[in-house]
Amino acid sequence: MIMTITKVKAKNPYVVDCSKKPTAVKTPACREEETKGAAGDDSKIPSDFGQGKGKQTGRQEELDEGSYDSEADEGYDDSEAVEEVKLSAKRDWKESYVQQLPKWVKKLMGHIVLDINEEWSVQILGLQKPGTKQGLFNNPNGLRWHHGQLLVCDTNNNRIQILAKHYSYRSVDEIRFDSMTNAFQPWAVTVYRKEYYISDIGNNQIIICDKCHEILQTIAVTPDISVHSITVIAGFAVVTDHKGNKVLKYNKKGNLVAKYQGQGSENTPIKYPHSVAPASNGSILVSDANNHNIKVLDSDLNYVESFCAEGTGKGQVRYPQGIDVDARGNIYICDKLNNRIVKLGSNGNFLRNLFEGDLEYPTNIAVNPAGDEIAVSVFGNIARPVNQIWVFFKK
Repeated sequence: MIMTITKVKAKNPYVVDCSKKPTAVKTPACREEETKGAAGDDSKIPSDFGQGKGKQTGRQEELDEGSYDSEADEGYDDSEAVEEVKLSAKRDWKESYVQQLPKWVKKLMGHIVLDINEEWSVQILGLQKPGTKQGLFNNPNGLRWHHGQLLVCDTNNNRIQILAKHYSYRSVDEIRFDSMTNAFQPWAVTVYRKEYYISDIGNNQIIICDKCHEILQTIAVTPDISVHSITVIAGFAVVTDHKGNKVLKYNKKGNLVAKYQGQGSENTPIKYPHSVAPASNGSILVSDANNHNIKVLDSDLNYVESFCAEGTGKGQVRYPQGIDVDARGNIYICDKLNNRIVKLGSNGNFLRNLFEGDLEYPTNIAVNPAGDEIAVSVFGNIARPVNQIWVFFKK
């Protein structure tokens, strides 16, 4: 079922309700963008965009022409229509709303906020097609929250974009290295004691740099290892080798000090370890994608236990990928093939499913300490890959 934008007088006049977050639209940077404009007639944004009731994006021809008849909606009460949109559009807009919007609205994609239920809203960053400008992505992967900023590994654009929440997630800085042997391709990033630890799949290495983006050290791994996800435990870098089916632990000198391949009482070799994250008790969480579970290792990479099993029920997953924890130790898992986020307690007990039916193949995730902002990179599908970050936040 695909949602369309149609002209109606009584109900459902609004599909994308931008006026719900006028402050997000009217940031200083956005005002400057409106003032400057962009090339082409479709960049003429209405001067009253996002101002007051009845002055929001609405009927199709008004959006396409970049004009707005303020008298047509004078005194219009949109509360009933907005409530109906919340209920009817929950799953409809996710596949095609970008293509249906006029070009001038697409230019504001980083500012569009959509309600998905009574508890959560989502802000869409980027477009479905890859882009090279700031705020656009080409194969975004690892995510990390750091002091209210969102770090995005923009892999095929050879950079890490740093997005500022108080600027409506606009890109305010980036980390890139142009002097590498091969192109810098960051897949994952984490922060430990003001230092960035980055897995660079383009050069098959771990990069450690300071807050000024000066490289402090690189850890080259052997050719039979393919670095993937990364976290830091007590100063040791822990990475997944997704092709070699291993989890590896390096000290800061670059020495391999421990590895895990599946030895242990569970007697199940790890298969395609996708992501790694630190648990609240100091242990290490690994998403074992092809075994459809989450493995728990101690700090020396010894097996402790496993969570989840293959399936679609509560506490079950299919091809789990990204994983993260909040300040309370709750565990969030990208349940890729079930198109949802699974939330577990710190001991692995099932709590709830999030955004079920609203995501399309979630692959990487970052959760802020309070657990009320969740950033997810979505894969889409092979025929129509998506280059977006969806930031869910509680109302």
